[in-house]
Amino acid sequence: MVSFYSQSASAEFIATTLDQGYGIMARSGFHCAHPMFRHRGLPEVVRASTYLYNNESEIELLVEALGEIVRLL
Repeated sequence: MVSFYSQSASAEFIATTLDQGYGIMARSGFHCAHPMFRHRGLPEVVRASTYLYNNESEIELLVEALGEIVRLL
């Protein structure tokens, strides 16, 4: 599992773009940790998770998709 945010785009925008543009499911938000996020002054994040059924090519697709999204911003 990896969580990240962008200063250029909202977590919701990134998660929606991953889903609709690349077929990659990711979550956005505070992930039931609102107090910790507020305490540290952090924005909402995108969370991408893998499991036993994911393979290396799917992880590479996530990395490539994020690179393309960053270039568009």
